[in-house]
Amino acid sequence: MESVCGSKIDPKLVRQVMNGGRGSNGNQAAKYFNRGKLDYPNHDTTKASKKYVKAMKSLSDIIPSSNLFNKQFLDLLRKIFVYDPNKRITAKQALRHPWFRESLIDDGTEAARIRRSRIEGRPEVNNANTYQEKY
Repeated sequence: MESVCGSKIDPKLVRQVMNGGRGSNGNQAAKYFNRGKLDYPNHDTTKASKKYVKAMKSLSDIIPSSNLFNKQFLDLLRKIFVYDPNKRITAKQALRHPWFRESLIDDGTEAARIRRSRIEGRPEVNNANTYQEKY
């Protein structure tokens, strides 16, 4: 999450987790921290995991803030992806976020791209870089 959101975990929250201890009665998340910092990568981390995390893009790389719709979507996601639940946006607050009042006007370019990919027989790739099944 640090890689995607582009910010470190709040030290106050890390201390809170660490104070819970690492034992069976403690906070299970404590095993992921060492000396008040996220313990990643460590000696148990596989090369594949390191490579995967290094290749991750930040939210702003995935969702360009080229228009108000995307800017507000990024703002909403950043408020959702907050480590400390006391500082995180609530579901009610999220539903009142301005992004839900925005409307995206498709100028036809996205529909045309999807139509071309169907005609050419290729799987469609959406903005999240995932493949969608053809219908």
